[in-house]
Amino acid sequence: MADNERLSVPQVKKSANLSDEQTAILTAIADVLIGGTETDPTPSSLDTYAKSLDIAVAARTRDIARVLDLVQEFSGLAASEIDKQLRSWDKERAEDFQIISSIVAGSYFMLPEIKKLIGYPGQVRDIPKVDDAANDL
Repeated sequence: MADNERLSVPQVKKSANLSDEQTAILTAIADVLIGGTETDPTPSSLDTYAKSLDIAVAARTRDIARVLDLVQEFSGLAASEIDKQLRSWDKERAEDFQIISSIVAGSYFMLPEIKKLIGYPGQVRDIPKVDDAANDL
């Protein structure tokens, strides 16, 4: 074990180093799950989405290999087949669906342009007033 490795704390990765194919598959999944409207862009239409995906997968430090295995199960599928597989996972493989859906949705909603579009100001300091504690009780 190297001096800077600790078994109790996973190494933080800044990038999952997704391949172009993995990025394309995750983006296709996102397009199916999130879609788009006249006012809301599809994930695939955003230049910043690929980098956001890479960060989100890297954040699953202990699960990166599993995530990439799950992604491969969508390889070569058309949008209608992706939709069908996601619906099946939602019913039969809920944990796998949760992993994939949280990555693609989280990647989308952490983009500054999407936060602005939905009116999310980000984390703001909201100091409670003196009376708030009494009101909560």
